[in-house]
Amino acid sequence: KLVASLEWRPGIRYGIRNGRKYPLTDRAPLVEFTYRKAFGDVFGTEVIASDYDHISIGFKHDYSFAVSGKLDFNLTAGTFLNNNQVFFPDFQHFGGNRTIFSNFGPASNYRFMDYYKYSTSSSYFSGIVHYQFRKFLLTQLPMLRFSGVRENIFLNYLKTENSPHYVELGYSLDNLFRIFRVEFGAGFENGKYLRGGARFGVATFI
Repeated sequence: KLVASLEWRPGIRYGIRNGRKYPLTDRAPLVEFTYRKAFGDVFGTEVIASDYDHISIGFKHDYSFAVSGKLDFNLTAGTFLNNNQVFFPDFQHFGGNRTIFSNFGPASNYRFMDYYKYSTSSSYFSGIVHYQFRKFLLTQLPMLRFSGVRENIFLNYLKTENSPHYVELGYSLDNLFRIFRVEFGAGFENGKYLRGGARFGVATFI
């Protein structure tokens, strides 16, 4: 197998402090191209071996809108150019979660999705979007806002060639007691309610 990847931050800027140059990534999303190739039975031993070509492109970024809020997103699209022989470990898998605990990164994984239900060896698109407000509903109250509590919403979407449209919607209270995060949301398949509930985790800034 061969895996090759290229990372690129278009529009990246650099600063200089004390003679040292450092990147400023606040306005430059991370673009990642990945190519995976399984060559099959290259030694002629007539064993059943993986044989596929898989390409993907991803966009990741966390962008702050000054005092308005912060946007985190993680978008990935890909396809198997050929899937002559693809075993399950080589499928494209998506980060699910069936526990009561939330993931560390706000845009890293899905909240309510089964771990391998939507794994695929065909085309797919995955989008995880998270927005943190400075003032939204409860944080309109100055006392609550000045305590450090933040309100977030998230919208997650997944579509593969052979699966229904999967969508997650949710709301969370973040930075509770400067440590915790509580999320409430639900998952839907083709607009029909699938499951929902609460998730507990650490604050997104940690």
